[in-house]
Amino acid sequence: MSAATSVVRLVSGAAVAALVVAAVGWGLQQPSPATGETVSEGSVVDVPPSPTRLVCAGPLVLPEERESDAAFDPVPVDPLTSLVAVATSSGGGALVDLPGAETLANLTEGVDASVVREAPGPVVVEAQPTDLPAALAAASSALVTAGDLRGLAAASCQAPTTDAWLVGGSTELGATALLVLQNAGSTPAVVHLDVYGATGEVDLDTEQYLVAPGAERVVVLGGLAPEERRVAVHVAATGGRVTAFVQDSTLDGFTPTGTDLVVAGAEPARRQVIPGVSVLATDVDDSDAGVLRLLVTGRSPATARVRLLGPDGVEDLPGAESLALEARGRDGRPARRAAGGGLHARRRRRPRGRRGRDAGPAGGAHRAGPERADA
Repeated sequence: MSAATSVVRLVSGAAVAALVVAAVGWGLQQPSPATGETVSEGSVVDVPPSPTRLVCAGPLVLPEERESDAAFDPVPVDPLTSLVAVATSSGGGALVDLPGAETLANLTEGVDASVVREAPGPVVVEAQPTDLPAALAAASSALVTAGDLRGLAAASCQAPTTDAWLVGGSTELGATALLVLQNAGSTPAVVHLDVYGATGEVDLDTEQYLVAPGAERVVVLGGLAPEERRVAVHVAATGGRVTAFVQDSTLDGFTPTGTDLVVAGAEPARRQVIPGVSVLATDVDDSDAGVLRLLVTGRSPATARVRLLGPDGVEDLPGAESLALEARGRDGRPARRAAGGGLHARRRRRPRGRRGRDAGPAGGAHRAGPERADA
């Protein structure tokens, strides 16, 4: 290539660059099609904090067929529901039904609390920001005094998300696990499900579900993954944000043994800590022994270590100093020793007689190659 050719190309490139800059500058000086205003240069715009929104579980999902004879009715009495919302800092807010058509209660500015009893369905708690995002917390509960769902079930209200892990529930004989999907947004959400059992991921006939705006959808997990003693569900949404929980109830023969509401916990991580867990001393084969559930959420195997943080300090859980976990597989380990303190998991309390007290999630693997997760 000659020197003259190189000079020509350099000059041509400079001319094109100058032309592009001139065109951009000319475009910025043209009126906006929306407002008619002329914008000569970029500007910085302050974006205020968004409202804080939580979605609370509604009344328990009752069996579709209820007998006329109270002696054989699985739910002979109506559940008693209650919801408590507390804002420690906000610009005011409201508690509305899931479609947003009815206001059930209000929150004043600053510090305020509100209680809603016998809500007709799921409740959305929304608090407006001040100069900072609103500080908001809420929880719902349901009390059933007779029938198959007898007991107290409670759960914290959840922020809508596009990704959630629910570790808990069972679909074995005598157990019923219902996945409840809620869409408090204004657009339809397509929800993709991954279900895991004791031996790993379960092949599903149906993996996607459409949840309409302001609506709730119930998925019977027993139909997707039957006869699974331990269940974990991964919920991934597109098109909108959703909340999800698992309503898990069991029978010991004809005796109700409680109902749990399993909500999403902390996101999968290499280290998880759950405070305030009381584990009673039990025998190794005791059906009421506390159980820690471990789920590897990545594609690579992991090694988990479970430790107890009790009044005597930190100690390893015997038999769980080094647990080899397969990729996206699960393992259950009995918590046999008494300890007051924290476990690297979420534990769900159950009435005596129910098969095991469960805890999860506890550890995850995301990077390539074997990893180690501490609890």
